[in-house]
Amino acid sequence: MSHSKKIETQTESFDDACWNEHYPKLQQYCRFLAQNVWDGDDIAQETFLKA
Repeated sequence: MSHSKKIETQTESFDDACWNEHYPKLQQYCRFLAQNVWDGDDIAQETFLKA
């Protein structure tokens, strides 16, 4: 496996782990703040993408 492929795979696994761990909590909090599921999901997605 080339060095760039290895780094790419490690980055993807880190992103997946970060997504799986933090996104549900962020989504729940944004839904609470917005008091609306649709708006909360939009806010959570935009926030995660910017982070």
